[in-house]
Amino acid sequence: MSEGMDSRFLKQRAKESKLIRFAQLLDKIGAIQSQIISAAEAIRSGHTCIIELPSSAKNMVKNKNMYNGMNIHFPIIFDDGLKWLLRVRQCHNGQPPLEIQQFITRVKLQVWNY
Repeated sequence: MSEGMDSRFLKQRAKESKLIRFAQLLDKIGAIQSQIISAAEAIRSGHTCIIELPSSAKNMVKNKNMYNGMNIHFPIIFDDGLKWLLRVRQCHNGQPPLEIQQFITRVKLQVWNY
């Protein structure tokens, strides 16, 4: 295989892997969507909200504003127009190490609750 073919092959494999991961994530979010909505509405009592989920993993791959190297973002939209982001950490085979991930999560929660 030439270098160009190797590169195309690797890009295609990466895209296929991303599609599988995104499809699995959409399934997981869909399964707990009502719980996420309930939690958001409990924080903003008196308001209702929806989570804007893409119709497919392919649409997620196309919309690069939804994800970056570490997180995937889903808008939570309240009835009064206020928007939040549901931020889901992407799995990167344990990097950073679990202890660091847990520390970062605790710090973020402390900041958000402040």
